[in-house]
Amino acid sequence: MDLRERFRRRLRGRARTLDLLDCLFQNPYTTVARAEKLVKVSNPTARSAITALQSEGVLGRAWGRLYLARPILRILEE
Repeated sequence: MDLRERFRRRLRGRARTLDLLDCLFQNPYTTVARAEKLVKVSNPTARSAITALQSEGVLGRAWGRLYLARPILRILEE
């Protein structure tokens, strides 16, 4: 099973989080402000999606307010 489907299965039922996950496969870096714009949600909703992705091991903090989806980046680099 590919990485995207594995993450989607674990996050099912969280529509905005899934939308953000899909965006991370195009660019694995994000900030809360960028997530707000990409998914067209409020700041608290974007923060909630980022927190959910962190809980599942998708996102980690890269630097300051920047988050990085390392598992996705590894796939893109291959």
